[in-house]
Amino acid sequence: MEHVKKIIDALSKKEVYKEEVSEIELIHTAVSYVFLTGNYAYKLNKPLNLGFLDYTTLEKRKEILEKELKLNSLLCPDLYKEILPITEKNNKIQIAGNGKVIEYALKMKQFPQDNILTNKLKQNKVKENDMYKVAKIISDFHNKTPSNEEINQYGSFDAIQNLWQENFDQTKEFINKTITKQQFNLINNKIDSFLKDNKKVFDKRVKEKKIRYNHGDFHSGNICLGKDTYIFDRIVFNMKFPCSDIMAEAAFLAMDLDYHKKQNLSDKFIECYIKESKDKDGKYLLDFYKCYRAYIRGKIACFKLQDSNISEQEKNKTVEEAKSYFNLSHEYAKIL
Repeated sequence: MEHVKKIIDALSKKEVYKEEVSEIELIHTAVSYVFLTGNYAYKLNKPLNLGFLDYTTLEKRKEILEKELKLNSLLCPDLYKEILPITEKNNKIQIAGNGKVIEYALKMKQFPQDNILTNKLKQNKVKENDMYKVAKIISDFHNKTPSNEEINQYGSFDAIQNLWQENFDQTKEFINKTITKQQFNLINNKIDSFLKDNKKVFDKRVKEKKIRYNHGDFHSGNICLGKDTYIFDRIVFNMKFPCSDIMAEAAFLAMDLDYHKKQNLSDKFIECYIKESKDKDGKYLLDFYKCYRAYIRGKIACFKLQDSNISEQEKNKTVEEAKSYFNLSHEYAKIL
């Protein structure tokens, strides 16, 4: 990871950038680094292989950034700008310099971090009318996104069963670290029972073309509520995540609002989404998909713990975050 550390150190300095930089803030996600510079944000992918994604080579990281630029432009046409090389010459690293290309970054327009829905929720600055606005945008997006035989496979009963099995396989090592043995077993048993009892329901959803090529990471951290409303950071690295039941996507934000203790906003969002999408039958699967989304968020937090470049303070915070999401998943599972 010496290569990564060298780039992080370089991009933390103002002189590396072509434009004027006011201050630099580094944001760690599970799979990327984002440098905020004032007017623009620069995103780099971590050289990881997590099974469901592979960013281990420079070309793979470039390819995924190119896909991200293309696919996210559908929801945020003016937010995503271009892919730029990070170069090195005579031990000096630059963005779009003349040296050897050692990494690639996706350049985006920066918006005020206070406008991110997560931050607005913490400040109690979100109104029920905001939920209607977001529900309308995502419902319109779902109506435009494709549904075909290939996409249907990702939302089939077998695919959903496999996704859950992957979840359990990938979190076994975190039992008694971020999830208790009792929680792990109860969620596992409840999900198995629900799937066995509802195969016809999942099959019907496929027939009714409710499986779409969606956003895939539709939570409050990827929504900007300001003068313009953006739903950004669409998943592009593996089709099995964005290709899902539309209610699985709506449940993601609803779960996230529950996580932030905003059940009134969660209920309002689902009410508005069902009204806009006319998907009344989907509500039956809401708690199942909330359980799934909370578990995924807990799992992703666990993956973040494996990054050697995050501080001890950040690790402790991430452990608590993972525990909170697994607790929430456990609560949903109990009512299935």
